[in-house]
Amino acid sequence: ARAYEDPSVRQQVAQFACEVAAKKYNGFRALTKRLKGQLPGAEASISKLVSTDLSQRMVKYTARLLGQYALLERHSPLAPDGDWLRRILASESMTIAGGTSAVQRNMIGERILGLPKG
Repeated sequence: ARAYEDPSVRQQVAQFACEVAAKKYNGFRALTKRLKGQLPGAEASISKLVSTDLSQRMVKYTARLLGQYALLERHSPLAPDGDWLRRILASESMTIAGGTSAVQRNMIGERILGLPKG
């Protein structure tokens, strides 16, 4: 059976689609602020955190669906399209690049929620 025939796979893909849409609209919020000449706010931190988390979960889910084939190098005859080995490795590094997820959470807590610095 193909993966898209499984209701749980379709449900997960729909969940990812909803999260991508929410991320897009948060990006529009940030863009609107910049176009009005305002400084980037917490939207940028939220976008970074959500993007890296979502990307990582999507890649891990796809890797689970592909199984051992996800770990094959791109030029291997049995490798699936998409260079999944590179994507798996890159998704981990993106939680560090541009500010770790922990730093982003702290910035959100301080700037949005007004929590004390910790």
